Amino acid sequence: MIFFRSILFVCSFLSVSLAFSEDLSEEKKRLEFVQGEISKINQRISEGQDAKLFQKYLDKFTQEENELIEKLDSKKSKKEEASVSVKTKKKEKKVVKNKTKRNKKARKDNVRHTVYLNKSVSESELEKEINLKLEIENEKLLNHIERGKEDTEIRKSQANIAYLQVERTKLVRKREHSKSNFPKFGYRGHFQLRTEFAKNRQGVQGTDQAEQTVFRLRTYFDFKANDRLTFNLTPQAAKGFGANSSASATTSGSTLHTDLSFFEANVDYEIARYLMMKIGRQEVSYGDHFIIGSLPWANTGRSFDGLKFTYKSKKGFTDLFYSKISDNFTSRIPSDDVDLYVLYNSYELNQYLKPLDVYYIYQDDEIVGNPQIHTLGVRVKGQIGPIFYRTEDSIQKGKGLGENGYQYNLEIGGKVYKYTLSAEYAVAGSDYRQLYPTGHKFLGFADVLGRRNIRQIAFHLKGDVISWLGVRADYHIFSRPENTKSAYQLLGGSWGSLGNSTSIGSEVDLVFTFKVKHGLKFQLGGSIFTPGDYMKDQNAGVAKATHFAYLQMNASF
Repeated sequence: MIFFRSILFVCSFLSVSLAFSEDLSEEKKRLEFVQGEISKINQRISEGQDAKLFQKYLDKFTQEENELIEKLDSKKSKKEEASVSVKTKKKEKKVVKNKTKRNKKARKDNVRHTVYLNKSVSESELEKEINLKLEIENEKLLNHIERGKEDTEIRKSQANIAYLQVERTKLVRKREHSKSNFPKFGYRGHFQLRTEFAKNRQGVQGTDQAEQTVFRLRTYFDFKANDRLTFNLTPQAAKGFGANSSASATTSGSTLHTDLSFFEANVDYEIARYLMMKIGRQEVSYGDHFIIGSLPWANTGRSFDGLKFTYKSKKGFTDLFYSKISDNFTSRIPSDDVDLYVLYNSYELNQYLKPLDVYYIYQDDEIVGNPQIHTLGVRVKGQIGPIFYRTEDSIQKGKGLGENGYQYNLEIGGKVYKYTLSAEYAVAGSDYRQLYPTGHKFLGFADVLGRRNIRQIAFHLKGDVISWLGVRADYHIFSRPENTKSAYQLLGGSWGSLGNSTSIGSEVDLVFTFKVKHGLKFQLGGSIFTPGDYMKDQNAGVAKATHFAYLQMNASF
């Protein structure tokens, strides 16, 4: 009997000892971690970083270090007497409960980041943009702490920094796990396939149903030769199913093949820390693509041959861009070229002016009969509480251009539940000349109208019905500001000036986006344009509606 009691005592003692040793080992690990963090913080302070930013974390870790040391000493002295009491268990449950409450409150008080990145640029440019914005946000955080700003402002800056750090980590990991054997070589790209169905579209009244399928494969390559020099090449294959290629016979089912073109071919050079130069064929877009855009909807897209200087500051950037639009190489005519000059300034001043863009664009068109166009414009986006707003306004003057060269555009909206609702008003004079916009996204997906002698009232709704399904719905009402002059088509052709009616028509657009994992998504969209009295007058009283529908697949890598 004594023997069995002895064995029972030894087993109990060993179990208690093991439990204590596990507790001790966990706290020792925590102590080592805390001491390591203290060492890192002290090292950052010694390197010249502002101590105010790290002081609260240093105090917190120092306090925890002292508590852990005391706990370890206390447990060592009471190792043989330790037991888990009911009171301790209740305390532990209370701690867990309080921790759960704190976590719920933390989730409730979570602030989403307010900075965004232009991910359509090359990896080298994206990396520079991330580093610059990180520098700006770190300065903002220090200023908020020094000035005693509200916790919300501090959390916003912290959320911005966390987002930028995550994006930088993604960029680094992508580079490290690249399939390429060259560490300075990067790539990305997409494949787009779209089937369209249309009736009475583009002004052809009474036509039968039209159908076409187009595809595009575009890959962006960049090679970083050194810290300042980067080469960029973007090959593109774009074609319609069964369509001819470069005036040759059809390539489908024959020995002829689809042409490969180059959407971009340029070189980036960092002249100084904030000054960049890009020369060659390049994709260019500004703001909401309202004046100059890359036209992503069009199967081939749009790019420019030119030279661009970019100066980046803490508040924004300034672009000086030149492009040769047309060079006719004709000796009989002294000057018949078309040149484009752009000075674009964009600044993020505060939440009410984020951003504020001011630009000047000059198109020197020497072709006989074409005007020379000076465009001066301003773009503003911002938010006041739950209300957001956007406006872009410009005026045009120049040789061969009339007096009504202006356009104004204003959109105001807000968030309702999980949807974004907005109303838009826009007007363009009869002498306004749209330059290189992405018109499809503003004037209806049926692509009936262009921005000239047009007035528009529109209502927009968009949001996610569920996590994998997004919806967008738009309603447009179009009219003519001047009933004696023509309205215009998407590509600038005249509809005609018959009749006195100002009513052009209305359009309803509906798009569903299905988000699939692994870089794949699908879109199903449709539009119905109902002609007004003006459109009926131009088509000899015919009033057939324009129908347009499409199914599109996008795959990206």
